[in-house]
Amino acid sequence: MSKTYYQKSIILFIFLILLLTMIIGGLYSIYWFLTKNSKTELEWIRFGFVIFFVILLAYTFLRFIRRKIILYEDKIFVSEDMGGKDVKLQYEVNLSFKQIEKIFLEISTKNSLNKNMRWVITPMP
Repeated sequence: MSKTYYQKSIILFIFLILLLTMIIGGLYSIYWFLTKNSKTELEWIRFGFVIFFVILLAYTFLRFIRRKIILYEDKIFVSEDMGGKDVKLQYEVNLSFKQIEKIFLEISTKNSLNKNMRWVITPMP
């Protein structure tokens, strides 16, 4: 039997709702643009920005949704973050409880492989 844990906090929930709202607004803007008859150059530029930001927001939303920890009776699994080496904080971990020597929290600018992160804004505990 396993138990899956996802990130839970009111701030994350509000953040995800805002992301989802912006994605829906962007999709509505795309629909409005495509149904409009005459389009100016400025509207085409805005359309390009909307497409870019909808893709970026959807990618960010997916990154937050995919994060999870699964506890089995004898082992633990932590999913890998999406993204390249500059933004990936957590790499996949799959180990048995017998391999764990100690657990502690430490403020660091390193990822789960203990390598320095170039684009970390806030140190992660």
